[in-house]
Amino acid sequence: MTTSGIPWTSTGSRSVNADADRGGNANADPNPAGGNDASGANPANGADRRRPAVLTDFDDTAAVQNVAELLLHRFGAPDWPAVRQRFRDGALSLKEYQEITFRDLAATRGEMQEFVRANAEFRPGFAALAQFCRQHDIPLAIVSQGLDFYIQALLDGVGLPDIPVYAVATEFDAAGRI
Repeated sequence: MTTSGIPWTSTGSRSVNADADRGGNANADPNPAGGNDASGANPANGADRRRPAVLTDFDDTAAVQNVAELLLHRFGAPDWPAVRQRFRDGALSLKEYQEITFRDLAATRGEMQEFVRANAEFRPGFAALAQFCRQHDIPLAIVSQGLDFYIQALLDGVGLPDIPVYAVATEFDAAGRI
């Protein structure tokens, strides 16, 4: 498994000395470049309002259940709960936990995706949120430390395949195994 990059953007913040930036002119624009003023608030007149975006986690957030654990309960090695406990105790990183528990799943990619579509669900209102965002041109994306293949399986299963997913990119071999 490899971690995919997440294209973060930041408008940053800047310190504003009102007198210096205004050149002593009380009527000058305190933020001549536009965007957020020194307080970080959007301008009251909406002249350069930033577009909102909706970013959501997946397991136990957008999805009702922890889908990773659903897969581990169904297809994982019998010792996966002990590995999870080592992660919770700080003995393993998240990456190590995922690599250990998911490398020995007793299923192919297709079997796991089918299982996810049959046994996992989005929270009530998620489809309505996606529709609202689409209608109002508000970007919606899932940002998760979960695995991309099971997130995409659930999105596909409910007819929302175009929602961008920023998650751990899972690599499968020719036999469909992680």
